[in-house]
Amino acid sequence: MRFLRGPPQGNVSGGIRVKTESVHLLTEYVLSLSMSARGDNDITPLYETYLSDARLGESEREELVWVYMSLQLTPPIASEGA
Repeated sequence: MRFLRGPPQGNVSGGIRVKTESVHLLTEYVLSLSMSARGDNDITPLYETYLSDARLGESEREELVWVYMSLQLTPPIASEGA
């Protein structure tokens, strides 16, 4: 993943402005989506809710899109009892 860390609302390489609170929020969203995708859960409603969060900037939304697409292409992990 391309998580960017830096000073609050600071510039990082490439001229992208990042708010640390947005990165923290995005990290929580990615973790939640990943855990939901481990089973047979449809993560689309959760993804759509997260994507509409006004606290996320454009770069964070793009990151969330890539995570969602990646999770859609990954087959669910079967439980050990199956």
